[in-house]
Formats: sequence, structure tokens, C-alpha cells
Amino acid sequence: MNIEFLRKTCLTFLLLKLLSLHNLHCQGFSDPFQVVRNKPLFIYGIDNRRTHIHEQSTVIYGVYAGMGFGDRLRFKFGVAGTPFERGRLKDKMGNLTKHRLLFCTIGEEFDFFSINKFRFTTYVQGGIGYNYYRLIQASGIANNVARKIVYPLEMGLHSSYALKPWLALKLGAGWRFVFQSNSLNGYYIKLGIGIKASELMKAFQKQRLLNDSNGLKLE
Repeated sequence: MNIEFLRKTCLTFLLLKLLSLHNLHCQGFSDPFQVVRNKPLFIYGIDNRRTHIHEQSTVIYGVYAGMGFGDRLRFKFGVAGTPFERGRLKDKMGNLTKHRLLFCTIGEEFDFFSINKFRFTTYVQGGIGYNYYRLIQASGIANNVARKIVYPLEMGLHSSYALKPWLALKLGAGWRFVFQSNSLNGYYIKLGIGIKASELMKAFQKQRLLNDSNGLKLE
């Protein structure tokens, strides 16, 4: 692993965290832990991100559940992995190693800045799991599947734009460190939509009441 790159990445992430606390203070939050004192709400969703493994593009699929505080701070617990073998980088002998990841995760997201319909979020997520791999020799002979314990850590910066109170476009990027298996380090990119089920239900109920009201007027 490039130690200098890791140091700069961690310092950058720490700076973002400090800026987020400063932003809270500027918005009237004299106590940084005030957000946590909000009533917790149950959250859940899909946590997919595009990446590459040994020069092959792929997607890490994931699901999560957790708690949100004040619509700004979220703690997530989940499971993620690549259900299919990935990897097309060959060694000097022409041997190919295929990888398949499966790991549990625990993460934190904090909306450190918002303006109009835009939100910017710091993201950190760690995990523990296994890398299932097998060596395919240049001759075509494949070894049995073996496994190695890994400790992935992802850090990034995400953003979102609210189309509706219950619907948002989301974009994010960051870097993945995989301790015990540095060759699996790499970028990740997130692009998708976020749906708040509670807000969607409120919008549906409001529309239904409005339709009922219009029906009564017509009568």
C-alpha cells in the first residue's frame, strides 16, 4: 500500500469532518452532539457501488439497515459483496486469479453542508469478511477455491439533489482500502436515486385526501 497516499487520504477526510463540525457551529449547533439527541429513525436501503477488481469493472452489491438522527447523521449495518468472480489481471507467468468478496459492514454518513436542494455528505464504512479466490494457470488448470480474511475500509464524499421531498438523485465517489489484501484496493463510484419511504407515504396520503376532497366538491 502507498503509505503516503493513505496518509493524505486520511488527513483529507479528517479535514472534511472538522469542516462539518464548524459548519454545524455556524448553523447554531453549539453542541456537536445535538444531532445525535434527535429521535432516531429506522432506515434501510440498497448500497451498490461501481468499482474494479484486478482491472475488471464490476459492482459491489449491498443492503443495509440502521438508524438516522435529525435527517443528517446515519449509522448503517449491512452486508456487501461481489456475487460473481472478477479479475482479469495476469501475472508474469500468465496465471489469472479470480476474486469474489463477501463481508459485513458498519458505516457512518454525515450531511455536513446543505444549500437549497443540494446536500454534501462525508462517508466512512469499515467491514470484515472473506475474499474467495482461485488461481487459473496459463495452461487452463484451475485450483480449488481458497479464502482469505479481509478488512475493507471505504472513505468518500457524496452529494444528493432533492427532486421531491421523498426522491433524490445521488452521486458519490471515494477510495476502498482492503487490508490483508492490498491488491484489491481501488476506487468506487455511486450513482442512483434515494427514496424516503416515510415521506413517500405522506405524499401519497396527502394526494389521496386531496382527491377525496375534490370528489366531495364535485358532488
